[in-house]
Parts: sequence; C-alpha cells; structure tokens
Amino acid sequence: FGVIAVILKIIEVQLKNRSKRLVIAMCLESCWIIYFLLCGKLTACITCLVLVIQSLIFLQRENHKWADSLFWLFFFLGIQLGICVWNVLSGEGVLVLLSVFAGIFATLAYFVKNDRLYRCFMFISLSFWVANSVVGTFFTGSSSRLWTALVSDVFGTTSAIIAIIR
Repeated sequence: FGVIAVILKIIEVQLKNRSKRLVIAMCLESCWIIYFLLCGKLTACITCLVLVIQSLIFLQRENHKWADSLFWLFFFLGIQLGICVWNVLSGEGVLVLLSVFAGIFATLAYFVKNDRLYRCFMFISLSFWVANSVVGTFFTGSSSRLWTALVSDVFGTTSAIIAIIR
C-alpha cells in the first residue's frame, strides 16, 4: 500500500488538473490509511481519513455552491486542530503532532484552486510528513518502522519542489 501511495503522490503533485489531483489524493490517502493502521499509527491514520473525506467535498467545489463555501475549509481545519488538542490532552506526545500539522497544510493545499499555492502548501505538508516519518522510523521505541512512508515523503517533497520550480 505504501509503494502505491508513493507512486500516486509523485503523480498528484505534478498534475495540473485540480479534479484529477483530488481523485489521486483520495486514492493515495486510502492507501496510507491501511498502511498506518498496519503500523499502529492511529493519529496518522485518522489524519489521512479526514483528508479523504475533505477531498470528496473539495472535489465538488466547481459543481456545487454548497461545497465552494469557506465553511468547509474552517470545518476541516477545526477537525485537524481537534485532533491536535486530543493528542496533547491524551498524552500521546508532541511528536505525533507532526502528522496533524501535515494534515492542516494538506487541507489548505487541497482547498485552494491556484496551482502554485497548492504546490507550496503541499511542500509544507510533505515536509511535516517527512519529519513524522523520520521520528517514527529512527526516534521512537516502537517496533513499527515507517520506511515506506519516509521514502514516499522524500519523493513527494522532491516532486513538489520540481513542480514549484517548473
């Protein structure tokens, strides 16, 4: 699932069509949900689930007036912040918040219609995912390693940089 997500993320960031990007994003986030469940990373899994649901709604922005409302941006940012507060209060640790910050910037990326702004927000989001994967792979005492996620995040970040420059 992680390998499929790697390939899809590289494709997503390079696409110029917003609708196609969102469809690809839903597919790759679904792969990450399964991957993070198997790795026991519940917060990252929940963050990805939120990204799938919001992509479904953001995909409707061009076709339905209800979906084009700023309400949805603030609604999904609120959910991401709620996950953040929940993590802090439940004692899961500050490091797990990296996936939440990644989700916040991904929410902004998927909401905007400007391609360059999308890529800039996505670069920031992917940078947080890289940090999350590095911490999960090298600095936690857990037995789960996030090698595939780390490779994906590095490739995705590199793809975003290329897309911004291009």
